[in-house]
Amino acid sequence: MKVIVTGGAGFIGSKLVKHLSGSNEVVVLDNLHSGSINNLQGTKARFVHMDAKAEVIEDDLSSAHHAHVPQIEQWGLESHAGR
Repeated sequence: MKVIVTGGAGFIGSKLVKHLSGSNEVVVLDNLHSGSINNLQGTKARFVHMDAKAEVIEDDLSSAHHAHVPQIEQWGLESHAGR
C-alpha cells in the first residue's frame, strides 16, 4: 500500500515511517523546518521536500506520484503550536 506521511522527517513522524516502510511504499513530505533527513536513514521511504501547508498539495501529489494514495498520515506541525 502507498502511504504518504507529512512531517515524516520529524522525531515522531520518522518513527511511524520506520514502522510503515517495511511493508509499504512510503512517501515522506517534509519542509525540514524542524525535521532532519537523517531521521529517515535505514528506511526505504521516498523523500519529497515540500510544505504540507500548500493549498495545491492534492494536485501536486497526484501529478508527482501518478497513483491513488489510500492513506495519508499528517504528523507535520509547528513545534510551538498552541503557545
